Amino acid sequence: MRSKGMTRLVLTALTVCVSTTLVLVGMSGGAPQAIGPGEFVVVDSTGKQVGILLDHPHHWATSGEKYTVVIPYQGDWFALDVERDHLQANSNILYYIVANCQGTAFHTKSDHSLFPEVVIGFPGDTLHVEAGGPTKVNFVSMKDPFGSCWPHAQSQVDAVPMTPAMNLGVFTPPFRAERTTALNFFQAKLPAPESDRFVGDGDPSLRQEVFDVPQARAGGNR
Repeated sequence: MRSKGMTRLVLTALTVCVSTTLVLVGMSGGAPQAIGPGEFVVVDSTGKQVGILLDHPHHWATSGEKYTVVIPYQGDWFALDVERDHLQANSNILYYIVANCQGTAFHTKSDHSLFPEVVIGFPGDTLHVEAGGPTKVNFVSMKDPFGSCWPHAQSQVDAVPMTPAMNLGVFTPPFRAERTTALNFFQAKLPAPESDRFVGDGDPSLRQEVFDVPQARAGGNR
């Protein structure tokens, strides 16, 4: 009797499992539909693919719902905030270890970010990306997003070198999410070089013309 009871119990359990499986398969419409990275991309109003849509909106953001879009460049991935009307980085300032914003640009290294550093800055809407490991440097000057160079003294900063990567000005809002089966990111080449405007502390009498921004290497996405 005990053997028959155990058999009946096992058969009941199997029936429940099979029924549950059938319900789940029915709900999914047959085979499971896996939603993997890269199936949703951010595109602009003209249909250009900007990058892969990474996550859900940050509803607590003060400026509205923000998503993260990751953009490929030369074998690495760089993360930006994206809303319907603009792309945004955490900073638009570049720092330099010599006067007049000459030489290699730097930016402070975050202790929390999972992605390399990014800056959207001069010239135009150029995306500058991390191009080396962190090191301690002394900032002497900084460049604002309009190309103006200003004195900025800050010592022993954990910073990374930055390099211009692509021109984000080629993308036209509004942005939207779109499901795709083929990744075909737009080749957003660098804008033409522009001239830095001046260096000073806000007093026009202290402003002086500086140098032209050298042509940086343009690189397509891999």
